[in-house]
Amino acid sequence: MSFTAIDGSDGERLSGVSLDARRVDLSEPFLSDSAGEASRYEVKTDEAGFGQIDGFQFGEYNFLASLPGFESQEFTLSLPGPFFGQVEASGRADLGTLSMTRLTPFSVQLKGHEDWGGAAGFSIAHTHQGNRAYFGPDGLAQLELGWFSEPLYLKMWFPGDDQEAIAYLDGGMPPDGEPWIIDVAKDVTLDVDLRIPEEVLNRIDLAEATLRVTFRTARGDSTMLAVAANEPGVYSVPGLAGTGAMVQFVASLDGEESGLAIERIRLEEGKHLSCVLAVDALPTRLKIVDGNGSPLAGAHLELRERHGSTSWAFGVTADDAGELFAVLPPNLELSMRVISKDRQTVAVDRTITWEPSEGPQILRLDVMPPTRIRATTEGRPLPGVEFELFGAHSDQTFLVLRTEEDGQTSPIRVVNESTARIRLASPDLWMVDGVAEVRSGENSLRVYETGRLILSEPADVYHVAENQSVQSWVARGLVEKVGGATATYRVPSGLYRMVRSDGSTWEGTLHPGQVLQIP
Repeated sequence: MSFTAIDGSDGERLSGVSLDARRVDLSEPFLSDSAGEASRYEVKTDEAGFGQIDGFQFGEYNFLASLPGFESQEFTLSLPGPFFGQVEASGRADLGTLSMTRLTPFSVQLKGHEDWGGAAGFSIAHTHQGNRAYFGPDGLAQLELGWFSEPLYLKMWFPGDDQEAIAYLDGGMPPDGEPWIIDVAKDVTLDVDLRIPEEVLNRIDLAEATLRVTFRTARGDSTMLAVAANEPGVYSVPGLAGTGAMVQFVASLDGEESGLAIERIRLEEGKHLSCVLAVDALPTRLKIVDGNGSPLAGAHLELRERHGSTSWAFGVTADDAGELFAVLPPNLELSMRVISKDRQTVAVDRTITWEPSEGPQILRLDVMPPTRIRATTEGRPLPGVEFELFGAHSDQTFLVLRTEEDGQTSPIRVVNESTARIRLASPDLWMVDGVAEVRSGENSLRVYETGRLILSEPADVYHVAENQSVQSWVARGLVEKVGGATATYRVPSGLYRMVRSDGSTWEGTLHPGQVLQIP
C-alpha cells in the first residue's frame, strides 16, 4: 500500500508525514488475529513525500495522518475495497495523494476583562475544531486553526458558563501577527425584563431557553451573546457594542426550538440600557408555497437584517405542510434565503419587508426558468467542478453545486428577485473574474486547471487566451502568491507571453499541476 503527502497550500511534497493504520475489525485486546496478521502499521514519508507499507493485510482500518505544524487527518477504509482492481492487477493499493493543511496561528486579545475581575474563566474555540483555549492573565489566548473558511466562526464562553458568545469575523482576518480583539467591557449593559404570561408558559419548555442579543461591532464583526433564561424575570447582558441590537427569546415549542419574542433597540456607548421583552402570544404560522400555491414541505427558511447593523438572523425548517412558527421584526427590510427539501428551489438574498397581520401568512416563491451552471475548459465540458452559491448580502455559502459528466450542474429553480452569485469551491481551479452573477437558463463559465508560475523579473506576463496580465490578477486578488520568497503564483494553465524591455518576446505553456519558470 502506498500514498503521497503534499502541502495543500502550495502542492509541495512533504517528508516525515506519519500514517498510522489501526485495524478495527479484530477483537481487542489481541494485536493479531488467528492467522498472525498484524493489526497496526505505521510509516513515514521520505524526502519525496512518498510512503509505502509492505505486506499490508486485508481488513478495515482507521488511518491517522499527522505532521507537526499541520492539521491531522483521520479516515476509515476497507482494503482491498475500492482498490480491488489495483490489488488484483498488481498486488498494490495506491491511496493517492493526502493533502495536508498547514496550521494557522491565531491569537485573540480580550479588552475590558478587568470588569469581570480578570480574564480567568474566559475561553474560546473554533466551532468545529479542537478544545477550548483559555485566556491568560494578560487576556491573550492562542489558537491553531486547521482548514477554515471566512468569515471565521468562533465560540466564546464567559466566566461561569452562564453566558456564551458566537462571533463571525465579517470584518476580515486581522493583519499577520496581530490579534483579534474582543471587547467584553461592561460599558454597555442591557437589562432585559422577560415577561411570559401563564397561558404561554404552559405550552413551552424553558429547560434550554435563552435570551440572544445580536449586534455588529464597529469593525464589522457579527456577534451573538446568549444568556440562559429559564424563567420570567430580569436578565443582564453585558459586553454589547455598535449602534443597534436585536433581542430575541428562544425556547422549545412542541419539541422544536422557536423564537417567541423579538425586539430591536438602539445602543448608546457607556449607557446601561433596559427593555421589556414580552411573549404576548405564541408565534404566527407561516406557510411556504411555490408559484402554483403548493406547499414546500421541509423547506428551510433563513432571514437576516437586510442592512446588517445588528447581525440578527433567524432560521427554521417547515413541516410536511410547508408550515413553520415565525416571530419576526415588523416593518424592517429583511434578506431572505430559502432552500427546498429537494435542494432544487432556492431563494438567495431576496429583499422582503415583514408586515404584521392576523392569521396564517403565506410566503409565495415564484421561480425563474430552470438554471444550470456549465463549466468549460479550453472549449470542452469539465465534470466534477464544485461551485458555491452565495448572495449579495452575505458571503456565506448557501449551496454547493457540482457539474456532471456533461459539464453542467443539475437544474435549480431560483426564486425571482434573488441576488445569487457563484464562485469556485476548489482551490485547484481558477475562474475568470472569480465571481459570477447567476441568471436564469444556462450560465456558461470558463474554468481552468492551475499550475505555478515563477517570475524571475518584474514584467507584464499575459495569459494569451484571456488576454489579461498576471499582474492585473494579483492586483484584483484573483491569483495568490504561494511558497517562499520567490514570486511564485498559482495561475490558470495555458499559453503565456511576455515582451521584455529590449523588445524580445518569450512564450511558454503552463500545464495543469506543473511549474513554469520564466527565464
